[in-house]
Amino acid sequence: MDRDGTDDLLAHVREAASRGAALRIVGGDTKRFYGRAIDGVPLATRGHTGILRHDPAELVLTARGGTPLAEVETWFDRARVFLNTSLYEGVPNTFMQAWARGVPTVATVDIGARAGGKPVYEHVTSVEESVAGIERLFQDELHWTRASARCREYFERSHSPREALARYERLFAELSAEPSDTTAAADGK
Repeated sequence: MDRDGTDDLLAHVREAASRGAALRIVGGDTKRFYGRAIDGVPLATRGHTGILRHDPAELVLTARGGTPLAEVETWFDRARVFLNTSLYEGVPNTFMQAWARGVPTVATVDIGARAGGKPVYEHVTSVEESVAGIERLFQDELHWTRASARCREYFERSHSPREALARYERLFAELSAEPSDTTAAADGK
């Protein structure tokens, strides 16, 4: 759904500024528990949604701040290659979104993802290397298929919901286990 809520957002910002009130920007409010508590008047972005620009030639997708993740994900579902050129924007979430879908990645940053000691994606250091990596993925179907399988396998093995749940189960089992006799002996009990 495409809704331009710019005027409403600006009105709320101006009103809060006139009172000297802080704002707390709220999307779906699903991460309120995460990080430190933020004081301020809620500024809801849900009424400010939609894809503003899709420029395949520039590899850019621009969305309004309140656009639901589910809507943005449909664009990931159509991707053939993912290019990341920023250490700060979208790391690691955009990588995970791409790899969950088997979308091969070319990136100028190395986030340390390895499978069998090799990078999960193509790490490049120049524009020329980026272009060459993307062209190869578009032109060489076998190379694309192998890269797709490698990133999907890595995601399933390391970051899938199933694997995350298994890690939590192991952690909870470890935390709830009785101390072993050797631990008790070491503690002088």
